[in-house]
Amino acid sequence: MKKVWTFKITGGSVFLLDMSEGGHPDLYHNGRLTLWKFLGDKKDAEKIKSSVEDLECEVELHTEEQSPEQEAERRRRMGLE
Repeated sequence: MKKVWTFKITGGSVFLLDMSEGGHPDLYHNGRLTLWKFLGDKKDAEKIKSSVEDLECEVELHTEEQSPEQEAERRRRMGLE
């Protein structure tokens, strides 16, 4: 299932990852801090994360999905539970 993934990349080398074949914007990291969005499945996101970590960068990977706790809180606040 495709989701929107946010990559937070810090440190490591300056690099440019050509993502044009998949229809995504290229991933350019300036060696300090980069935030980059990717639409794809978890397997592809994890592959990209691994490739970036191989360049000695630190990578945090987040998906824009609610946790079960967030879903319950949202439903409670909307009066649905």
